[in-house]
Amino acid sequence: METFLLNLLKTSLLGSLAILAMLVLKPLWRERYRAKTRCWLWLALAAFLLLPVDFSVKNAPVQAEPPKDYTLFVGTDKTTIQSTDNLFGDMAEKSGQSPAQVRDTIIQRPVTNPEQKTTRYIPVTTILFYGYLAGTAAFLLYQGVSYALFRRTVRRWKRDVSRADYAAMLSDTARDLGVSAPEMIVCEAISTPAVTGLLRPRLLLPHERYDVQELRYILRHELCHLKDFNHSPRFWAEVRARMPEYEAWKKWLHTHGKELTFPPAPVE
Repeated sequence: METFLLNLLKTSLLGSLAILAMLVLKPLWRERYRAKTRCWLWLALAAFLLLPVDFSVKNAPVQAEPPKDYTLFVGTDKTTIQSTDNLFGDMAEKSGQSPAQVRDTIIQRPVTNPEQKTTRYIPVTTILFYGYLAGTAAFLLYQGVSYALFRRTVRRWKRDVSRADYAAMLSDTARDLGVSAPEMIVCEAISTPAVTGLLRPRLLLPHERYDVQELRYILRHELCHLKDFNHSPRFWAEVRARMPEYEAWKKWLHTHGKELTFPPAPVE
């Protein structure tokens, strides 16, 4: 576990340097790579941080050494954290083992009388390791449940777009922007138009009551997200190039994007 935590420290430092470099060089690689490629790069970096592997070089200029070992001492009358060298130093000196080896031997010894009160020695590295696993599991569980609930909501409330002019405008706008037209569906459970999905993008509309000018801006706004997922200066420059009067429509979407004129009905 000490090796794992040491690799985690190295990975965190390398990941921090990689994030810093990516942010500094952001203007350069944003122009060269598409939004989907950049997203995969960030996902790869997240996986690198989530699953620490030792990529260090033997003679690297900066070396990370294991920290001093500590043990949680749980006795019959007190609980303290003590240095393993101080806690098992005398026994290690007599046995020729390291203090950590002495502690591990004591931990593994069989208990002949289960009712007997015993002293427990818990390595702090063990606590940190299981804390890391618990945090990772909680994060993945939260993301998985959130995604599953969102997919369930979309599946329950979605329906196909019935207006032919919507499909025609989508095709024309995608061709104008140089992107593939995503599937367009109506999902009255959402409050504002959105593009969702990394591998299979979908354009979600809360209703079909937009007029031509409103839909024109919505399509340009959302399809520009296929080139840039964030509301960055590059994204707004792309919108401006396709729709110079976008500022007025931007304010309109901010004001009216969450309006629904009648309660939605679920589609079974």
